[in-house]
Amino acid sequence: MTLRYKKIPLSELESQSQETDFNISLFEHSFSWLMNITKYMLPEQAEVWCHCLIKDDYMIVMWPLVHLHKSTLRGQVLMSLTSCYTASTTCYFQKNITLSSARASLFNRLVSAIISNNTWHQLLLSGLVASEVPSRNIRNHFKVVNLFKQTSNWYEDDLDDFERYQISRPTQLLNTIRRKKKRLTKASHYRIDVISNVESFALAFAAYKSIYAQSWKAEEVSSHFIEQICTTALAENKLRLGVLYVDEKPAAAQIWFIQNNTASIFKLAYSDLYRQFSVGSILTMHLSQQLIGEDGITKIEFGMGNEEYKKDWLNKHQQLLSFQVFNQSTLRGYLACLKFFMITKIKKSKLLFSLFSGKNNYHEQG
Repeated sequence: MTLRYKKIPLSELESQSQETDFNISLFEHSFSWLMNITKYMLPEQAEVWCHCLIKDDYMIVMWPLVHLHKSTLRGQVLMSLTSCYTASTTCYFQKNITLSSARASLFNRLVSAIISNNTWHQLLLSGLVASEVPSRNIRNHFKVVNLFKQTSNWYEDDLDDFERYQISRPTQLLNTIRRKKKRLTKASHYRIDVISNVESFALAFAAYKSIYAQSWKAEEVSSHFIEQICTTALAENKLRLGVLYVDEKPAAAQIWFIQNNTASIFKLAYSDLYRQFSVGSILTMHLSQQLIGEDGITKIEFGMGNEEYKKDWLNKHQQLLSFQVFNQSTLRGYLACLKFFMITKIKKSKLLFSLFSGKNNYHEQG
């Protein structure tokens, strides 16, 4: 296979390739998401390049990376195109390339091309699924790879019937929803709107912002990004914005995205005024029913995080890994690596000293 390496700006991606060329299963991996992250969430000095392998002018594999000059000491950093709103990132393979061995071979060739054709001192690769090719193969190219973050992604797939999905939920959850719906119906009038059209979006999003402001959650890093990505998804019929009203007052809201029969639960919020009615759980079950029954969703995923409540809704999980790599063939990369290991050694020494001191104190008290 005759392949050539090419680096193109993200802004030119859609003119040189189609999203349908790749099997993109999550909305946060879509070209639209990448464009919005670049526009609204990156520093001004950041550049986003798509590193590609090309065969006969056809893109076979593509990996978007941010090129950013961090500081005089840290130098040039290549990093995943991500943000605080991104759970996972991926390397994109042409949809007909499905064999793991073929993907591994292409990925290895691409990484070799990236590290030899670009100036870099560190790589920061975030949110890679542990079972997929990039996570499994990145260590093949470097002597030192630091796993600096590990989290979970809860999901459930093979969904083809809502009733089957519902009865497989924990009994306690189902009883709680049944009991709280009955209590809510007696106490007041409630309704649920699921927005997927432009005409109703502004009012529903205003309700979402109102609910979020009344919730327990911290202020958004970028509410502007949230609105823009919802607007983008809406235009592509990939947004489902659910709002639960109690006596016509917004009580709970959730933002779900759809991509190729996969629903991603992006944002959850409810007003503390209605906590006693479990309005969030009522809304989640309603959206699950609509998306499985009407939109034909076969998979639901919950972003990143290992919170206990996610296990009630979804029955599988996978690990998301983030790696830090130092380019020790450069002075800046070597110094950054040295600094990292010195700090790590100091932290371990402090921990051992703390444990040792605690053990001695225990014996003294005994």
